[in-house]
Amino acid sequence: MSEPSKEHAPEPATPGGILGSAIGILALLGCLTVVITYGSRLFDSAEGLGESFKFNEVPGALALQEEAFLLPTGEKVYILSDGVVVEDGSEVTEMLMGFDIQHGVGSGESGDEEAYDWSGVEILSQETSPSRVFLVQYPRERADSVIRSQFQGIDWRDLTEIDADGGRAAVEGGKLRWSGYSADFVRERTFIEGGTFRDTVRVNLSLGQECWIAYAIWPVSHEGSSAKVGELLSAFEPLGEAPLES
Repeated sequence: MSEPSKEHAPEPATPGGILGSAIGILALLGCLTVVITYGSRLFDSAEGLGESFKFNEVPGALALQEEAFLLPTGEKVYILSDGVVVEDGSEVTEMLMGFDIQHGVGSGESGDEEAYDWSGVEILSQETSPSRVFLVQYPRERADSVIRSQFQGIDWRDLTEIDADGGRAAVEGGKLRWSGYSADFVRERTFIEGGTFRDTVRVNLSLGQECWIAYAIWPVSHEGSSAKVGELLSAFEPLGEAPLES
């Protein structure tokens, strides 16, 4: 699987031309915002998942949301939730954009900002299950780049590199057993200004030529667990080939 993977002499700018260009750019940005926010389409979750997985009852309090999202950018997003239904496609898009990173630290890297000791944040529980799980099928033409960006070349940084405003860091990674396979996972922690955090575990469930990633999200200040994710994912048995290498 591979990545998708005449000159003219300049003319002096006029105030009218500059204003027209600015209005045009603003109009284009407005159109893009509308597409991203309102361009998602709903479809039946059970029917869509049934093409790639045999799924059983999900253990714990989470249940499969009846409707899944097809985003304008091609991702199909299935949601396991604790009863709070996700109805807005823009929320799903924002979540995925947050994981489209190359390294383990997203924002909040220290520079001249005030240092903060994130190693001592309070953990309310280490036994809580995630409050939501997003199962995302990415377009095939983007599979290689998505897997590389989210599971390879993770930059493990010291928490002292994150300032008091907060930020994001990979804090654990490895393999978990899933339906007889060994699937890569990364646990990432988003540090929130004020001294709290939110954990997310992402797992590579890619099958043959299909790119699947699961994102499990925990309540604020509850530590994430790959074991808990493994229990939930045991309800989904792959119908395709062995997972893609990552």
